[in-house]
Amino acid sequence: GSDAQAYLLGSGGYRYYGAAKDLPGVKELFEKQALQRQKKRNRAEIYQRITPDYYGWRDEEDGVLVEVEAEASKKWKAALGIQDGDDDNDDND
Repeated sequence: GSDAQAYLLGSGGYRYYGAAKDLPGVKELFEKQALQRQKKRNRAEIYQRITPDYYGWRDEEDGVLVEVEAEASKKWKAALGIQDGDDDNDDND
């Protein structure tokens, strides 16, 4: 079998070899095909790039988010007149 990089497959199954790949229009076709090959990724390749950071699973590790949320919670409670300890999930029995 021929190496896929050794030729450019044109319309109708025509293959461009060697210097013919550099002819006007042929080089653009080659670049277009290379770009199309680059764009096509399967599901596994796409998921490989997704890290726990994408889902926000490690947002609290550096402590910044915890501090920001605590400050926002204090402001929210103050605005609503809620005392610390009153925010437990009471069912108001």
